[in-house]
Amino acid sequence: GLETRMEKAGLSAWGAEHRLQWGLRAERHRFSDRRTVGEVGEILHEGNRGRLTRDEPYRAWAYSAFLQDEITAGDWTIVPGVRAERYQQRRQRVFPTVEPREEHEESVFLPGISVLYSGWERAQLFASVQRGYTPATARGSDFPLTPEIGINTQVGLRSSLTAGLSIEVAGFYNRLSDTLVQLPFIDPETFASVVINAEDSRAYGADLGVRFDSARLTGSAYNLFAALAYNYTDATFTGGLSKGNRVPEIPLHTGSLTVGVEHARGWHISATLSHEGRFFTDPANTGAPILANEDGEPLGPGDVIDLREPIVLGMVPGRTLLSARASYTLAGTDATIWVQGRNLTDKEYISDYSNGLRPGAPRAVIAGVTVRFRGD
Repeated sequence: GLETRMEKAGLSAWGAEHRLQWGLRAERHRFSDRRTVGEVGEILHEGNRGRLTRDEPYRAWAYSAFLQDEITAGDWTIVPGVRAERYQQRRQRVFPTVEPREEHEESVFLPGISVLYSGWERAQLFASVQRGYTPATARGSDFPLTPEIGINTQVGLRSSLTAGLSIEVAGFYNRLSDTLVQLPFIDPETFASVVINAEDSRAYGADLGVRFDSARLTGSAYNLFAALAYNYTDATFTGGLSKGNRVPEIPLHTGSLTVGVEHARGWHISATLSHEGRFFTDPANTGAPILANEDGEPLGPGDVIDLREPIVLGMVPGRTLLSARASYTLAGTDATIWVQGRNLTDKEYISDYSNGLRPGAPRAVIAGVTVRFRGD
């Protein structure tokens, strides 16, 4: 693809300073699903990939243009803007049988505006309203799917309350039409994830970030630090059979707490507790885990499963994991030696029910060296 961005700064009009920014983008994607299979005992390698069993090319083109004006007047910065998108998706199976080519074109118009107020000594206020969209995958799903269109709004505050203590908090409210949802199983023919247009939905919540650094208060070479990140998201469907149900794969609570110590000489030690709350995996909000067929119907004793991978529906339990990191930057160099450990308690947990029950990663310890090269 090709992308270009330009700006013109230093403009004055209507008692305000203006910075115009604009750009164009064009891109093309090519993908071919070409399946092969070997005979019993046949060795497959680069020069012998086996007998072709499927040839299904996919193509996509996308074009976009944007224009925005950064307007500064006193303590206010206002940025109105607009983006226009046009994309095309195409797919066709040409082997073992030739099927009609499927095509879809879509154009979307995406206006938005953001506001920043910086008139306070230790705080800034920000807000925005944007129209956004997500195009649907063409592989393994009904074709074409309607793009997910949303109106996204947020308002927030960032502040340095005192030396060494900073906070940022934002509330948001989003409305989505034709919400795209990935189902917890794969297409038995293409072996690709299945995505559908579910009902309309809305999501509201808050983001919180807090950081403390003792060195800013004491001036010491030692810095005791702590960082808290938290997100609350209540995402539910607003219509149809799933009205009132939670949108799959979105936990109500997520967050992390990091504490550590570092020294101006270049060493750092920290530990992090991270939490991801429970979430549902299907629009029906199935609770206790069940085994189901390709229609989402529960299986019982004696039922036959004719699927590449079993379908598990249910609610994934929440989990809290411990990780840690230590590093040391060699004096007079740009080389840093580091070691980090994940899931240090070796907690057994379920990460998801996507395409079957998926266990979480066990304890892992990784060490390495990072070297930065700088030119004169």
